[in-house]
Amino acid sequence: MGMAPSSRSNPLANALDQDITEPRYLDEMCSVFKLGIYCTEKIPSARPSMKDVLQILLRCNHPVVHIEKNEYVAAPLLKNSKREQILEDSDGGLVTNVDRLG
Repeated sequence: MGMAPSSRSNPLANALDQDITEPRYLDEMCSVFKLGIYCTEKIPSARPSMKDVLQILLRCNHPVVHIEKNEYVAAPLLKNSKREQILEDSDGGLVTNVDRLG
């Protein structure tokens, strides 16, 4: 079975199950995969809260319409997070902007 055309340009897609990697779901699958990595951080305090995870998953299901992009457009409900801000990178994936104290 060959790789989908979009998975050739997205190395993360190679880690996903090839039987369910359809181009129309690839962005959501990559976002959930990245969220899984984020949720398994070695240091528990660096992991997102369940509230944050829920908001990220809801955004994956109903993407934000990007009119003017700034750091709070991608993650408006997390803008007051004490530890981290979750942003979308240019390919729609999740990126963490960590503010560590101390």
